[in-house]
Amino acid sequence: LVPMASPITGVPVAYPGQTGQIANRIYVGDADGVLWRADVSGKDPTKWTMSIAWDSYSVSGDTGLIGEVVQTAPVISTNPLGDTVILFSTGDQEQLTASTMQNRVWSIQEKRNAVSNSFQTKANWYFDFVGGERVTGPMGIFDSVAHFSTFAPTLPGAPACAFGVSKIWALDYQTAAPRFPDGNSPPKQFETAANTIIAGVAITKTPSCDTVTTSTDPYLGTHSYISDANGGVYQLVWQ
Repeated sequence: LVPMASPITGVPVAYPGQTGQIANRIYVGDADGVLWRADVSGKDPTKWTMSIAWDSYSVSGDTGLIGEVVQTAPVISTNPLGDTVILFSTGDQEQLTASTMQNRVWSIQEKRNAVSNSFQTKANWYFDFVGGERVTGPMGIFDSVAHFSTFAPTLPGAPACAFGVSKIWALDYQTAAPRFPDGNSPPKQFETAANTIIAGVAITKTPSCDTVTTSTDPYLGTHSYISDANGGVYQLVWQ
């Protein structure tokens, strides 16, 4: 039994979560912006524990009145030393026109202390979003870059028919250095898209393809071989 001040609202994510792996932790967010960690590493379920992994609103100057809901699923990766890196955000995914909330996106690092069998967690970086801007849809980490979209609703005084601005972000998942893949030097943090709502981003790979050529040999007969091949490329896509 774990006493919780707020209801669970997020999407739980198990880690490790690849096919064939045995998960030992589960992460999920609540209505006040707290990310919880369920430690399910023991064989005895009665000894499983659940504790706070990170409080999104624990920055100096925060009050108990500014907490916002976690609804998107956290994204979990590792750094070169094998420590867990978690990316998660706060922000209502339905009331997109609300412009008074203060939302955040966090990158945190977690390391298990083998001696005490506990976790040591620290912040890599975070971004404050004001005016109702919040992460929308799923986030992703690919090749050490955190990709996500945000939406900021129209504020009072905006032109008629304007309803908000979306952004596509690309940041180093540990340092928050700009990594937007547009060829600019230095790269940008994000690309904007006015009057549209982007509900998440994804990294996809185009299909691999090849060209088959047929030739005829007077002694060995007809045979086919691959004369050209393309392994496909990775792309950042959104809808």
